[in-house]
Amino acid sequence: MAKVFEDVFMDIQGNMISLGLDYVRSQAEKVFIYASNEEGAMSFNVFYQIKGEVVTPDEVNRIVNKR
Repeated sequence: MAKVFEDVFMDIQGNMISLGLDYVRSQAEKVFIYASNEEGAMSFNVFYQIKGEVVTPDEVNRIVNKR
């Protein structure tokens, strides 16, 4: 049976979340994924909730090392 859109989307979504959690070594409470494909321009970004604060990837170390 061929995969339908929802199956393919769930696979991609699962991979994106897995990669996001790997990046923070599973220390995030939540992972937010943003993906866009508009007029041929594709973009992607990820944000995390760590210790109750929403941060971008470049802020992860500051929050994780915060006491």
